[in-house]
Amino acid sequence: MAFLSRQRQALCAWQGRQRKGTNAMGEYAIEFEQVSKTFPHAAEPAVHETSLNIAEGSFITILGASGSGKTTLLKMVNRIHEPTSGRIRVQGQDITSLPVKNLRRKIGYVIQQIGLFPHMTVEQNIATVPKILGWNAGKIRERVAELLELVHLPAEFRDRYPRQLSGGQQQRVGIARAMAGDASIMLMDEPFGALDAITRASLQDELIDIQRKLNKTILFVTHDIDEAMKLGDQIVIMNEGRIQQYGTPLEILTEPANDFVRQLVHADDVFQRLELMEAQRMMVPVRQASGEIGHTVYTTDSLKKVLSCLLQSDGEQVGVRNEDDELVGTIGFEQLKVLDGRIHEPIESR
Repeated sequence: MAFLSRQRQALCAWQGRQRKGTNAMGEYAIEFEQVSKTFPHAAEPAVHETSLNIAEGSFITILGASGSGKTTLLKMVNRIHEPTSGRIRVQGQDITSLPVKNLRRKIGYVIQQIGLFPHMTVEQNIATVPKILGWNAGKIRERVAELLELVHLPAEFRDRYPRQLSGGQQQRVGIARAMAGDASIMLMDEPFGALDAITRASLQDELIDIQRKLNKTILFVTHDIDEAMKLGDQIVIMNEGRIQQYGTPLEILTEPANDFVRQLVHADDVFQRLELMEAQRMMVPVRQASGEIGHTVYTTDSLKKVLSCLLQSDGEQVGVRNEDDELVGTIGFEQLKVLDGRIHEPIESR
């Protein structure tokens, strides 16, 4: 049940985000074409031959245990690790055709250890890439102010040093620094892994909001199933250097590709499916309603919340309201009983 309680509101936000496609030119933000990586003296590749396309503006979580190859896959995008074979394209361009420094200026990078320069102020840390890009002082100062507001840090923090900030505040600065050059792609390697649960949940929600506002393409590595489900438009599941499945959270829960995926995400747990589905999906239109209505929920609330309300209510049904607070439908136990028969139908709000 801990899985469910940590995800309720953010999963509703995920359901409301539209699924992303390629851009108008039909290009992808990142393309892996038969990419592999074998480290010196290693008996097996860290990443076996992998082909994968990442759409512009998508939020992709890469999920796997330690040693699964997820971080190696991520670090090949900005050439921290050079591929042993295959080709990677960023916005249609082969990454080996660019000088490494130029490539990395186009891609934001955030890690768990944060990596802020301790001798620099918050403003100086955020301004690192804009200075390299030759921006003038006025433009840099405006950009710093804009980003501090975006990551919810007070303007007066610009003159503080990293040692004067909490872990969560430092991570916010790290995100701001990664975005300072207005890179359209961000790579994030377990950035919230060292934070306490409350701070971590808050930053996850803020990152979802940032991605929705700015439409960045984000690759986010995590070993945490809750985090992967909460953040990702789609999830890449890796094991022993191979992709096991690539799909939306609901697809992975309802159609796991193999036993490894099924066990990893606890796919047989119907309560997880309830958390990933919206009330509007199973409601009976209000004109067909009969019987007593107890509590009410909103169309974008999860079916898990509906079940909770039904169990707490004296009524036979839960009312469903739209964003204008109008009663538009009802859900009772009868609707939840037929869940498995309708679970593969598309969610219209995506």
